[in-house]
Amino acid sequence: MTLPDDHPDKWQYPEHTAVKHLILDKYLKTWISIRGGNAKTLAYIDGFAGRGIYQDGSPGSPIIAMRAGQDKINNIRRGPGGMEIFHCIFVEKNEDNYLCLKSQVESLAPSCGSVTTLLRCGTFEETAREFIKLSDGTSTIPTLFFIDPFGWDGVPFDAIKGILDNPQTEILLTFMVRDMNRFLESTPHRDSLNKLFGGPCYENCIQDEDREKSLLNLYLNLIRTQTKAEHVLPFVMYGSEVRRPIYYLIFATHHPLGLRKMKDVMHTVGSGDFGFLGPDHEQSLAQTKLPVLNDMRTTWILKHYSGKRIRFIDFLNEVYGLVDDPLIGSLVEPDYRGLLHDMEAEGKVTIVRSKPNSRAINDESILCF
Repeated sequence: MTLPDDHPDKWQYPEHTAVKHLILDKYLKTWISIRGGNAKTLAYIDGFAGRGIYQDGSPGSPIIAMRAGQDKINNIRRGPGGMEIFHCIFVEKNEDNYLCLKSQVESLAPSCGSVTTLLRCGTFEETAREFIKLSDGTSTIPTLFFIDPFGWDGVPFDAIKGILDNPQTEILLTFMVRDMNRFLESTPHRDSLNKLFGGPCYENCIQDEDREKSLLNLYLNLIRTQTKAEHVLPFVMYGSEVRRPIYYLIFATHHPLGLRKMKDVMHTVGSGDFGFLGPDHEQSLAQTKLPVLNDMRTTWILKHYSGKRIRFIDFLNEVYGLVDDPLIGSLVEPDYRGLLHDMEAEGKVTIVRSKPNSRAINDESILCF
C-alpha cells in the first residue's frame, strides 16, 4: 500500500536526503551570489515543498532556501540593478504537510526579512502551468525550480519543457528511477509514466538489460532534444540498504556558468564521481590509475584542440559540457588546470597569460595547442 505524503515514515532523514539538501544549499548560495549581482529579483519555486521539517528536526528544502537567501542577499556584489528581493514560492498539495510547512515558514520569517514567501496548497503542475502562461518564455526574473516528489506522479514532461523553454530558468529534479523500473510494466501506472515522459517512449526500455540506466538516458535525451536547456547533468543517489541507484538528481540549465558551478558542487558532495554511493562505498579503482588516466586525458585534449588558440574560460565551457564522456566527464576546473600545467611543462601547450610573470591560469589566458 502506498503511504500518504504526511505519513511519519516519509519524513525520516536518510543520508541521501541530507546530501541532496547539501547540493541544493551550496548551489543556491552560489546562484544567488552570481545572478543577484544584476537582477533585482530572484525566484525559487519548490514544487513539492513538504512539511518544512523532518522527524529528527532537520530543515526541509523551503527552510534551507529561505536561510540561503537571507545569508547571501546582503553579501553579494550588487551591480547597478542588483538584487533586492529573493522570492520563494512553496507548493504542497497535502493539507497536513501544508499546515506544518506554513507554521515553519511563519516561525522563520522574522529572521529572513529580505526573503518574501508565497505558500500554495496545490500541485506542482498547476503552479508550473501558471508560471509558463505568465512568463510566456520571456521572463526576465531568474528562477530556480526544485522538483522533489516522493514518486514521479505530477511531473508531466510538457510542464518541464514549458519551464525550460524560458531562458532564465533552471531546474533541479529528483528522478525516481528505481520505482519507475519497479512499475514499468504496470497498467495502473501507465498514464503517469506517459505524462512523465511525454508519451509511451519509455516502453522501449522494457527489454533493455539495464532498464534503470536506459530510463535515465531517455529522460536526459528528452531534455536535451525537446527543451531549450543547453546543459543537463545527473547525480546518482544510492541508499545505505541497497547496492543500486534509488534516484538521480537531474540539473538542467541554459548557461555554461550554471553547469560549471553545479558540476563543481556535485563533485565535492557525496562519496563518488557525481554520486552518493552510500556509507559503505568502495574506493574508486580509477584513483589507483590516475597517472595513466591523465596521459589518456592529455592525448584527448591534444586530439581535439591541436592547432587551436582558445581562451581558458571558453575551453572550460566546452569541456565541462561533455558530462557523458567516460574519460573527461568527471573532471572539474582544478583538474584541467593541473593537466594544462603538466602539458605546458612538457611543451605540449603554450599558455599566454595576462600577467607574464605569473604561472596562474585565469579566464583570459590563451591556450595555444
